[in-house]
Amino acid sequence: MAGDTDRAVQALNDVVRALLGQARAFREWGNEPALAGTWDALTMIARQWRHHPDFLEIWEWE
Repeated sequence: MAGDTDRAVQALNDVVRALLGQARAFREWGNEPALAGTWDALTMIARQWRHHPDFLEIWEWE
């Protein structure tokens, strides 16, 4: 089970890092619609963790 959890956490980390890279590029290029879409994806991922005690309220975008 720990192996599955480790792989899931690594996959989540990889997705967030990829989206962060996209967001930075879109911001640099001034592509606001693409940046907004990336932000929506990041906040959707964060909402999956909203019941965790370490969840930061700032990620609760509605």
